[in-house]
Amino acid sequence: CSVVGFITMFRASHFNAWIDLRLCYRKYYKSKPQGLNGAIEERGMMFVGREHSGIDDAKNTARLVFKMICDGHCFRVTKAIQGKQVMSVKPVGVSKPSTVISKPPCSVKTTITPPLCKCGAASARKQTLNGGPQHGRYYFTCRSKSCNFYTWESVVVELNRSVNTG
Repeated sequence: CSVVGFITMFRASHFNAWIDLRLCYRKYYKSKPQGLNGAIEERGMMFVGREHSGIDDAKNTARLVFKMICDGHCFRVTKAIQGKQVMSVKPVGVSKPSTVISKPPCSVKTTITPPLCKCGAASARKQTLNGGPQHGRYYFTCRSKSCNFYTWESVVVELNRSVNTG
């Protein structure tokens, strides 16, 4: 079965404007990374999950946006549809946010609760001591080594921050 022609659908007006995250990243950090993974690595983070998996890409994009906010970037609409054309939107004379956050959310110290591994037990916190590029980094893994659970501590810290800061 094939559909010939176009289906006309109503689009709510709030979908006529958006933020181009790639453009914001390039302008703010003055860098052109190779894709989402490149941007994540440039910011000193590790890509979590499988590249080009919708949910994993969305989670990593959210982590990158959070990092940009912590670094002081103020997001504004960058593109909009006017009529049938996409237009670039220039900010109107505002370069800094109107409210100043005395302590960005990134500087808040949090107590890390070990995440539950796949088998339901609290995971163990360990340190990488292999002398390689990840030497000294902390991670969580299954205590019994029965479920192959593994995640970097930095990922757990970021997830805790996003949950605790709302």
